[in-house]
Amino acid sequence: MIRLPFILLLSIGLTLAACGSERNSLPGLAFGSIKNVFSRNKQPPLTTAVLRSRLTPEVRAQIGLPVLIVELPKQKIAAVVIYNTENRGHITWVAPDGVAIYTKSGFVTGSRGVGYDLMSSFVDASLAIVTGSGTGQATRVQTYLDGENQQVVVRLDCHYTRDGASVYESCKAGDLAVENQYWLNKEGEVQSSRQWAGERNGYMLIESPIFAD
Repeated sequence: MIRLPFILLLSIGLTLAACGSERNSLPGLAFGSIKNVFSRNKQPPLTTAVLRSRLTPEVRAQIGLPVLIVELPKQKIAAVVIYNTENRGHITWVAPDGVAIYTKSGFVTGSRGVGYDLMSSFVDASLAIVTGSGTGQATRVQTYLDGENQQVVVRLDCHYTRDGASVYESCKAGDLAVENQYWLNKEGEVQSSRQWAGERNGYMLIESPIFAD
């Protein structure tokens, strides 16, 4: 893993932010619906299962935009994020508190406001395998922000296996071992996943409520 000075954070951050440079203000109704139905103050504590039960077709219609359920089990955090914009295949998803994640065809390529964020991720080779044959090998490079505002570059060598509609991604970078999983719909698109979000955050669970119906 390679540590880079904080000044480079700005350039990579601006590059990734360009994915959302055409961002429009989200409708107040959409965020209002999210806040009313998915408030952290509601019991029980928010998890993917709880949010899934609340995110009924009627609620999704009220929100009026595509949404994802995102959970960091290690941090005991779960939230609904709303589609904001798409630029060159990268989709920006935003939570009411301003936290954002970026995805490309179901692969997480960045986050902002989560803490120890994923600043960039080059996933094209991995994406081609997962949505194609589902087997083979690829290398992916991810850049994370650590607690000292330094960038940590992780080069992951990954091996892929398929089991029905699931693709398993087993990656190593030195002593680090990562086990991701992707669930595909009948069109071969990633609709649900378990993806590594860094040493501090652990794994990120991402689910499309439409896929869960």
